[in-house]
Amino acid sequence: MKKLLTFVLVIAMLLSLTGCMAAIHEVNICKDGSGDANVLVGYTAEGWELMASNEGEETPDLSEMHKFTYNGVDYYGTSETYEFKTVAELNEKMSSTQEDGSVSRTVLIERLENGDFTVNVSV
Repeated sequence: MKKLLTFVLVIAMLLSLTGCMAAIHEVNICKDGSGDANVLVGYTAEGWELMASNEGEETPDLSEMHKFTYNGVDYYGTSETYEFKTVAELNEKMSSTQEDGSVSRTVLIERLENGDFTVNVSV
């Protein structure tokens, strides 16, 4: 599968406010619109400690979490890989909806006339 697009989505507002979270989406799209995606979401060890102390809980066992490094910083969290058959299916999987039905993140990937793709993210 030819890797047409690799991009990193960072939830800019959260990172600029806290600096302890990373969300990375790597996407491979084939010419027919199918492909696969890998999503990494995590917090630094300090971020986990801060969240636990704010909630009066113990810091979770980081050795049980998926560890990844981004820009030289270690993060602990989750990793999810999935395949999609169409770009529309990818858009749906990458967008987030809250329990109350409101949309918290919208991702729209579209193919241009020249075959390239554009990515629009609303957070």
